[in-house]
Amino acid sequence: MKSIPTLFMLDPDTGLATPQVRSGCEWVAQGQGQATRKYDGICCLFLNGALYKRRVVKVKNPLLVKGLPSPLIMALVYLPGIGVAEWEGKPMTEPVFVEKLPADFWACGPVVWDGDEGTVPGWIKVDLELPEHKHFKEAFAMQGSCLVSGRTYELVGPKINGNPEGHDSHGLIPHGNHILLNAPRTYVECVAFFKDYDMEGIVYRTEDGRMCRVKSRHFGHSWPRS
Repeated sequence: MKSIPTLFMLDPDTGLATPQVRSGCEWVAQGQGQATRKYDGICCLFLNGALYKRRVVKVKNPLLVKGLPSPLIMALVYLPGIGVAEWEGKPMTEPVFVEKLPADFWACGPVVWDGDEGTVPGWIKVDLELPEHKHFKEAFAMQGSCLVSGRTYELVGPKINGNPEGHDSHGLIPHGNHILLNAPRTYVECVAFFKDYDMEGIVYRTEDGRMCRVKSRHFGHSWPRS
């Protein structure tokens, strides 16, 4: 899943939102798309009967790694059951060097380079029998038959991120499921909204896949609030 851009440009020193709308996100103030509640949990994907969680893999540029054996040059281009991955209409054929590629990992975005090193966002399959995935297992046991293949969810519950929203059990909330009516769409409206409402943030979504977000901490509020 590609990192969702913030609706407003952030001050690099304070991390707070500025009144300047990020380029490409003007559609929010124009009333396009829906505003949905952002939940504080673990992002995951249900695909072909299995759960996947987000994973970022560190890679190196093979052109800058001296003495690199050719068999270790890999291209993260295949998705299980889908085929060659595309990103913004272009096949992901960029060769990268991966010291150890996690099992059941596939990329879902382009390499983000910082010098000779980079990161690749992607998904890694959740083994429900591993102890560290017991909360995924609990949620899947309750909701597995209702999940939609190809849809993303947020794992929440008593043992996830300190449970700031007070969930009684572990569950999977579909992304975009909680629509906020009369949600803020301008900087001034967001300042007033997060002053009165205690939630982590808002994700704006359009039917053609565009998204952007705002968080309460971008307006000076701690999360979770004490």
